[in-house]
Amino acid sequence: MVGMIDHGAIDLLHAVRDIARLYLDQIALLTQKIEELHFKLRAATKVDDAMRRILT
Repeated sequence: MVGMIDHGAIDLLHAVRDIARLYLDQIALLTQKIEELHFKLRAATKVDDAMRRILT
């Protein structure tokens, strides 16, 4: 999707392309943050029994 928008594979108005790019950037940022939090939660379950019980 990103490549299609950035390389003009989809015929969009310039303003629509800019807005789509903003949305895709936000999705990428939130995905990265979620992955980081997931990693931290998994690491916490290895150390804390209470946390391990919460996640199961």
